[in-house]
Amino acid sequence: MQQANAQFTYKIKADSVKITNDSCTAELILENSTKHINGYLYNRGNGRTEFKSILYKINDSVYTVGGDTLLLLSGSLFNAWRLSGNSGTTPSTHFVGTTDSTRLVFRTNNTERATLLGNGNFLIGSTTNANYKLDVNGSIRAVNDIRVNDVLIGRGVGNDLSNTIVGNASLSNNTTGVYNTAVGYRALMNNTSGRINTAIGYAALQGNTTGENNTAVGANSLMVNTTGQNNTAMGYRALTANTTGGNNTAVGYNVMASNTTGNQNTAVGRNSLTINTTGYANTSIGYVTMGFNTTGNGNTAVGNESLYYNSTGNSNSTLGSQSMMLNTTGAQNTATGTNALRYNTTGNNNSGFGLNALNNNTTGNYNSALGHSSLVTNTVGEYNTAAGYLSLPSNDSGSYNVSVGYRSLRYSKTGSQNIAIGVDAGSGITSGSTNIMIGYNVQAPISNTASNQLNIGNWIYGNGGKIGIGVTSPAAVLQLAAGTATASTAPLKFTSGTNLTTPENGAVEYNGTNYFVTSGSTRYTLAKTLTNTATLNFGSTSAGSSADLTITVTGAADGDAVSLAVPNAAVLSNSSYTAWVSAADTVTVRFNNYSSGAQDPASGTFRVSIIKY
Repeated sequence: MQQANAQFTYKIKADSVKITNDSCTAELILENSTKHINGYLYNRGNGRTEFKSILYKINDSVYTVGGDTLLLLSGSLFNAWRLSGNSGTTPSTHFVGTTDSTRLVFRTNNTERATLLGNGNFLIGSTTNANYKLDVNGSIRAVNDIRVNDVLIGRGVGNDLSNTIVGNASLSNNTTGVYNTAVGYRALMNNTSGRINTAIGYAALQGNTTGENNTAVGANSLMVNTTGQNNTAMGYRALTANTTGGNNTAVGYNVMASNTTGNQNTAVGRNSLTINTTGYANTSIGYVTMGFNTTGNGNTAVGNESLYYNSTGNSNSTLGSQSMMLNTTGAQNTATGTNALRYNTTGNNNSGFGLNALNNNTTGNYNSALGHSSLVTNTVGEYNTAAGYLSLPSNDSGSYNVSVGYRSLRYSKTGSQNIAIGVDAGSGITSGSTNIMIGYNVQAPISNTASNQLNIGNWIYGNGGKIGIGVTSPAAVLQLAAGTATASTAPLKFTSGTNLTTPENGAVEYNGTNYFVTSGSTRYTLAKTLTNTATLNFGSTSAGSSADLTITVTGAADGDAVSLAVPNAAVLSNSSYTAWVSAADTVTVRFNNYSSGAQDPASGTFRVSIIKY
C-alpha cells in the first residue's frame, strides 16, 4: 500500500515500512527482522532527521530519539563503544576488535597506519606480516629507559645523554659520571662520578666508583675496581680483584684475577698473572704464563707456562714454552726458547738462548748459554759461557768455563775454568780444570782428567805451565820441535828489527846483522860463528921453521877472528899453532917449531871457528 501527502510518502509492504520526504533526503526504513535486516534511519543529503522524544524498540535494543540524537538504553547493542568513552565495562566480555580472523586496521587521513592481524601480530607503518609480535617500519623513541624482556635499556641513573646502559642495575648509582657505557646486569653498578668507562658483561666494573678510562669486557671483569684508571680487561674474571691498580691490560679467562694495586702490567692468555697482587710492569703472554707471580716486578714472559711459578723474581725475560717455568725468586734472567732455564728456581743473572738451554739450572748464577741444549744439565755451576748446539751439555757444578762450538767440552761435568773453542774441542775432558783447547776436535794432550793442559790446533801444547811447540809433552818451560831439512821448518826464526833505544834487561834483539842479548843495562852482541874441521898432517918440520896447511871455511873473510882447536896428539913441546883467514873461505893453520931439532906432529883432526861481528 502507498499513501502520499504534501510532504511525505508512506510505503507499506508485507514485511517493511518506508517513510520518505519528497522535498529532502531523510528516510526511515523498518525492515522485517525475520530476514536479519534491522530497521535504520539515515540521511542521504541536506535534509534533516529529527524526532521528538520517542522510545523505539528494535530487536532487543531500546532507543530514545530526540532532536538529532539516537541513544541506546538497553539490549545487546547497548555494548557499543562511544566516542566519549564507556563505563561499567567487563574486561572478560567487553572488547574492541573482531570475533573472526579478519585483521583490524587503524587509519588516519584514510591511510592505513597500523594493523592488528588475526594471529595477534601488530604492524606499525607496515602491511607485510613478518611473523613478529611487533613489527615497526620507522624509528621508535623512548624518552625514559625501557625494558625489553625485563632488560633495562637507556641512559641509567642520572639520565645523562652521554651514558648508555643495557642491563638491569647497570649504572644504577651513577651521579655525575659521563661518557660511560654499561652492558650487562650490574655493569658499572656502583659508579658515581667515574667517566669514560666501558663495561660489557655481568658485574663488569661493578664496584667502580670514580675510576676513569677503564674498559671491561666479560663477566666479573674489573668487578671490584674502585678508583683504578686506564685498565683494560677482556675475559671472564679478568682483573676481577683489581681495586686501585692502573694502566693494566688483561686479556683472557681469569687473567690477573687477583691483582689489587699492581700497575702497568700486561697479561694475555688464560690464567696469565692470575694471582699477581701488587707486582708491576710485568708483561705476560700465553697460557698460565707467570701464573704464580705475586709481587715480582719488571718481568716479561711470552709462551705457554713461561715463568709459571715465578712469585717474587724481578726483571726476568722469557720467550718460549715453559721457559723458566719453575723460577720462583730468581732475578735478572733471560731465557729464549722452549724449556730454556726451565728448572731455574733462585738462580740470578743467567741467559739461556735456544731449546733446552740451561734447562736444568736451579741455583747457578751468571751463566750464559747460546744454542740448543747448551749447558742443558748445569744445576749449580756459575759464570759459565757456552755457545753452540750441545756445548758444555754435561756440566753440573763446574764454574768459570767457556765452551764455544758444537759439542765442545761435551763430557766435562765438574771441571772449572776450562776454555774450549771449536767443534768437539775438549769433548773428551771429564773432570780436569784450567784446560785450554782451541781448534776442531782438539783434545787434551796428556789426560782427560788432568788439569792445566793446552792444545791449540794440535800444534801448541801445554802441560803444567810448560809449553811445547810441536811437542805434546814439553819438558821445559818452552820446548820447540826439532827442525828438518825441509825449507821453512826451522824451530826458531827471528825477524829483522830495530834495537831498543834503551837496552832492557833480558832482551834478545836482531837488527838484521847481529843478535844482541842485554844483561842488566849492557847490550852484548852475540857472535856469529863459522866452523869446520879437517885432518892435518904437517910432517917433519926442521928446527926454527914452520909448516902451513889450510882448511876451507865457507864464509870466512879476511880479518875475521879465528879460533883453532888442536888435537892432543899433535901438541909438542917448544912448538905452537896459529891460524888466520888467508883468503876468502880459506883458513891457514901454521905449525911453529921452536926446538933445536926437527919435529913431526901427529896427524889429527883440527877444528877452526870463525867469529864474525
